[in-house]
Amino acid sequence: MDGLEGVDFKPQDEVLIRQIIIDHDIGYTTDAAQAKGGFEASKDHPCAGCDFVESHKDYYVQKYGQEGYDTIRDVVLNHSYVQTEYQGKRHESAPDEITDNRDLIRSVVSTVDAMGVTSETKAMDMFRQPE
Repeated sequence: MDGLEGVDFKPQDEVLIRQIIIDHDIGYTTDAAQAKGGFEASKDHPCAGCDFVESHKDYYVQKYGQEGYDTIRDVVLNHSYVQTEYQGKRHESAPDEITDNRDLIRSVVSTVDAMGVTSETKAMDMFRQPE
């Protein structure tokens, strides 16, 4: 995303995106989601993932600060609902304050997540098998 004109993207956004990519589907590892017939429970994986993040709040706050924790928690919880606000801006802050662009971060994570699911399960056969 470096060099994209008009996109308010900074290194701290990339760090949070990488952490969220690691954490966002952790809810699929719960016993309920893994159980035979657990597909219905797996639809709640964002809530289970959010619970994981909340239960490790001290770790996330230590690594990323309160704002970083809040962004990670929010994006993990809402990643299944695609957001496309790539032109979002970070809030006003002091010159030496590190802030993140939550709208951009959520947009990147939710769009990439949806594209992965869509390409495997929802793409028309002509795109998957072009012969």
